[in-house]
Amino acid sequence: MTRIALLLLFACHPKPSVPPDSGNASSTVPRLDATAAPSPFIPSVLHVSWTAPDGADSRVRWGLSADVLDQITPRSQATDVQQPILGLPADTVVFWQAVSDVQDQEYTSSIAEYTVPAPDLVSSLAVTIHDDSAILPSGYFLGSTTNGFRAGDQALTRVVIWRASDGVPVWWFNADPGVVTLSPSLSKHRPEVHFEAVSANNDDLAYRVRIDGMSQSANVILGAHHVVLETLPQQWAWLALRFTESAERLDGTDVIYQASFDDTASPTVLLDTYDDVFAGQPPNTCDHNQQPSPFSTTVDVYEWAHSNSLIYVPDTDDLYVGGRFVDSLWKVDRATGTLEWQLGGPNGDFTDPDGNSLWTSAADSRPWSHAHLTDLWDGGALLFDNGDHYSPRESGVVEVAWDEASRTAWEVWRYPHPNNAIIPIVGDARRLPEDHVLISWTTLGQVTEVNRDGDLLWEAQLPGNLQMGRVRYIPDLYALANPTNR
Repeated sequence: MTRIALLLLFACHPKPSVPPDSGNASSTVPRLDATAAPSPFIPSVLHVSWTAPDGADSRVRWGLSADVLDQITPRSQATDVQQPILGLPADTVVFWQAVSDVQDQEYTSSIAEYTVPAPDLVSSLAVTIHDDSAILPSGYFLGSTTNGFRAGDQALTRVVIWRASDGVPVWWFNADPGVVTLSPSLSKHRPEVHFEAVSANNDDLAYRVRIDGMSQSANVILGAHHVVLETLPQQWAWLALRFTESAERLDGTDVIYQASFDDTASPTVLLDTYDDVFAGQPPNTCDHNQQPSPFSTTVDVYEWAHSNSLIYVPDTDDLYVGGRFVDSLWKVDRATGTLEWQLGGPNGDFTDPDGNSLWTSAADSRPWSHAHLTDLWDGGALLFDNGDHYSPRESGVVEVAWDEASRTAWEVWRYPHPNNAIIPIVGDARRLPEDHVLISWTTLGQVTEVNRDGDLLWEAQLPGNLQMGRVRYIPDLYALANPTNR
């Protein structure tokens, strides 16, 4: 199933209302005839189009008052200008004006206004800036929010970009009722947000939504779970469950699939953990894989690993998989599907620097217990450590480093929740500039920024019982809309 629409005809949209002229252009200079239309998919993105004089340098300036147009879009040298305005705050009247410069002459349109709608479900976050050294207030962050990741056909999920200085939504995509998504990601090759979602009728979908709101699509994919991401250009990789039925029970093991954007119905299997990791033998690590999975709602499934994380490192062309129930991280060569090593868990290839096992049981698992992760680099990773089997139980963030040559791994840094909150599902942690860390405390609806001394620098809180999925810092929306500039 694919749905794609393009916003092509601005003239079909009613012209915006025009307040009194600002009087900032000479009456002898012809006005630019600019029109505007919001994106049909992202209503906070306004597209402005006009014909500029030959050789002009053009942009749109906008603001919250007709007298103060203090925000400026990137410049364009095109004659037929089509300029999206990004970052418009929800539930706000904004004013805009098209501008084209030719040598010393400035041409302008009349100042027009646009009312950015108020999104349903998504409201402003309550933001507190605790320290001026915080990175987040200078930019934005991407996340998903829902009334419940296990709400089934009652789920309402939105993929959102918030302005981090005040928590106002500036970009949001409304998933259909019953669609749940945890892990929005940013394409490295195109100006798009990607995410996997499960629909109310149990279709697994791979979504692509342009940052400028010009198009969106949803392709049915096979058995997706948690995350879908773009590896090579126009190439998906995703996690899925593989089911094996015996006389005693139904087992669920994890597969990495790969397919082109246009052929998701016939994916290639890169890794099949049933054979490639477990050699057909179910692990016996904890009660999570000895009992029907708590994450299966329609039929009893015994999940062996419940893999929940998939990361692509383009510099080495490797994929990394996090197996939650077996406390393992698997490195996979993307080109061949070869399992290169296992870190942690009962079959791990790594020890600590003193030669001790990293894992002896679920109750003695180092350096994490049933974690999630989205931030990994060659030789290290940040994980959200849900801490399911710690005693006493503790949730937080852990940084792990490893040396492949010596097959050793060790804990670098740990940050537990300051109030000892327990996060039973999801959670996320990502590096920020200045060695700060961005954390999503999913079930609390809370996002925080901390430094490596554990100081709380910035925090944001969703209202009510809304939950937050995985998150990602965005320094500049226009750089996001032009991936070659990132």
